[in-house]
Amino acid sequence: MIEIETLLPRVNTYAPACPEPLAVMHLRDAASELCKRTRCWRFFDVFETFGDTVEVMCVPPFASLFEIDWATFDGHRLEAAAPTPDKISHHGAGQPKFITQFSANSVSLAPRGAGKLALSLYLKPADDADMLPASIVAEFGQAIADGAVASLLILPNQSYSNPQMGVFFQNKFDAVLDRHFAYNMRGQQRAAKRTKPSFF
Repeated sequence: MIEIETLLPRVNTYAPACPEPLAVMHLRDAASELCKRTRCWRFFDVFETFGDTVEVMCVPPFASLFEIDWATFDGHRLEAAAPTPDKISHHGAGQPKFITQFSANSVSLAPRGAGKLALSLYLKPADDADMLPASIVAEFGQAIADGAVASLLILPNQSYSNPQMGVFFQNKFDAVLDRHFAYNMRGQQRAAKRTKPSFF
């Protein structure tokens, strides 16, 4: 992981009077938009469950769950389901068949069971994140900076306000997002893309 503030010099060149916390916020927002549009932050993990918890926290520090790609339990694919009474027995126990969400950044199995839960997730920066994956900064650092500069320059009544340049940097940012749109999307055997971090 790399601190977001390492990208500040690329922003300060065009908005030198911008307060650092504001610049970091705009960098974080640009990184979040990048992750949502390109699904470039992919995360795999395996959790041991014991059937005694309702929810499993499934994201690493500084991250927020954007979308669940797929989930398996002891090697069997789980079906995505909304947390409705006809599909989900919230307090039941047994071999899990469904996966859903009751709250952000966690998943719930129904029925609950003991075994290995494998997840493939697409993540984005948490709202208070101050770090980003090194691989994303290495590949998309300039694009993230361009997105931050774009949103800063269109702010009204600032010493660095420059709407025309803001549009220029926004176009640069959008071009990268369009070029890399969903390059981590599923193959033919995977479900259609979703735009929410939940199954409902």
